[in-house]
Amino acid sequence: MGKFVATVSHELRTPLTSIRGALVLVEQMLPKLIPEKALRVVQMAQKNTARLILLVNDILDFEKLHANKVNFKFTIVDLNEEIAKAIELNATYALDRQVRLKAVSRQPKRCR
Repeated sequence: MGKFVATVSHELRTPLTSIRGALVLVEQMLPKLIPEKALRVVQMAQKNTARLILLVNDILDFEKLHANKVNFKFTIVDLNEEIAKAIELNATYALDRQVRLKAVSRQPKRCR
């Protein structure tokens, strides 16, 4: 199964990387030449392509986990930033389904 997963992942990652590169190029070179709405579509396609590349990388990581070939490096992240990214990445999906996404910040309860 490992060789199959690696082959499929490679065959997906290579074209996705090319597509993402082309989208980045369009975004950087043509922002004044294409309508704002088209630019937003290009930016969303770029983000979605990046997400697919991450998904392929996750599949490879799961294969490495299964083979016990993973070392973990834990880091502290800003949860508010991660939530904001999640909302941004899912905004179009939510809008299509008439769902409103909203981050609500709550103060943590203090232990006595």
